[in-house]
Amino acid sequence: MLTIKEQQEILLEIMKYFHDYCAEHDLRYCLAAGTLLGAIRHKGFIPWDNDVDIFMPRPDYEKFFQLAQEKPIADHLRITNYRMDPTNHYVVIRIYDTRTKIFMHYLREQPKKMGIFVDIFAMDGVGEDRQKDWMNRFRLRFNQRLQSVDLYGQKERKGLKQKLKYLTHYIFPNRGNIHEYKIDQLAQKYDYEHHEKVLDISDYLHFDTYLTHKDFDHPILTDFEQYQFYIPQRYHEYLTDGYGDYMTLPPENEREIHGFDAEWIG
Repeated sequence: MLTIKEQQEILLEIMKYFHDYCAEHDLRYCLAAGTLLGAIRHKGFIPWDNDVDIFMPRPDYEKFFQLAQEKPIADHLRITNYRMDPTNHYVVIRIYDTRTKIFMHYLREQPKKMGIFVDIFAMDGVGEDRQKDWMNRFRLRFNQRLQSVDLYGQKERKGLKQKLKYLTHYIFPNRGNIHEYKIDQLAQKYDYEHHEKVLDISDYLHFDTYLTHKDFDHPILTDFEQYQFYIPQRYHEYLTDGYGDYMTLPPENEREIHGFDAEWIG
């Protein structure tokens, strides 16, 4: 099995290929979530983190989705998405290393093809009046709940909560990844180009934290391990809202990693 450090080395290679690919094709992106936190606090990976998150404006995201299918980022890298694989129940684009394989114990159904991966999140516009948008947010929350039980509702697991998840999955089957499709469509209600405030789908329901076009049009190139990658101009506001005093290390019992087995296959 690959260690956290070995997984990080593979992730860093994917990031470098992705960065160069974006430069070649004039695509905008910024580091996000814990990856952005690691860039600021550790000048690289959070030591116990085996995950990489990246934001892309929706126009660039869709362009990248088409380009990377026609012209892969590298010989050993491929992308996957709910639109490409009926067993992949995530809305994000994942870039994965075909030389590796992973097994995610917490998933009801394993994707057909998946190795060590980087997640790419689409950034969409935010409506000006949150109260008037309550129906869209309600529908989004409803479909995200259905997606969650589809992902994690394993029949074999014990407990009332798990039984309810599996029952909900049985009542609302995710045929053709319909939950992911609806989430994706609802997220695009407000066009990126015509709304200055932008968010990724995971933050849409509360959107206390938002980015702007300037974050992607004029990002900051910052150190990350031995390379440099782009981060948003408003990184301090984003990290403060998401993590509070983000420069202080969390207690050891709160240092979570993504629980999956990973190994080389070739």
